Amino acid sequence: MVEKGIFKLVGFSNFVCQNPKSNCFHLKRFHHIEFWCTDAINRPNRFSWGLGMPIVAKSDLFIGNQVHASYLLHSGDFNLLFTVPYSPSIFTTYNFTHTAVIPTLSHSAVSSFDDTHGLAFRAIAIEVEDTITAFNASVTNGAKPLSPPVDLDGSTVVITKIQINSDVVFRYSCS
Repeated sequence: MVEKGIFKLVGFSNFVCQNPKSNCFHLKRFHHIEFWCTDAINRPNRFSWGLGMPIVAKSDLFIGNQVHASYLLHSGDFNLLFTVPYSPSIFTTYNFTHTAVIPTLSHSAVSSFDDTHGLAFRAIAIEVEDTITAFNASVTNGAKPLSPPVDLDGSTVVITKIQINSDVVFRYSCS
């Protein structure tokens, strides 16, 4: 809010956004930041200990995810996700099928990302009211589409991804 040339903070509950490019779809909440890494055990454990954020969820071989391991750290409304893919050789050695919770994850993409950046975040996940609307509005306004909406469980969870710069993506989801 500007009053006589002076910028005045009004707080979140009184803020009114009037940017036509950012008001194209309804954002429910920020969900998590995802780090791509090559060590899914030590990285989340170190962050958990250092930040005092417990590991509250995991997706790995023990629960049937044969493509990658992901560990979720949680504190209040803030979530960090650490994801590392398993070696592609695991599929041929053990006759595994692709059962990724994140359907667009690939071992080569994570390896390349890690070679370029080391430990860095890859995705910002945002829960939206409608992933198709969010995806279409973002692409219409210049975002590069990476994954069209994908229905994860056949009824409630849909995710989609857009690229916001060369190596970072927004992941929209709704449930």
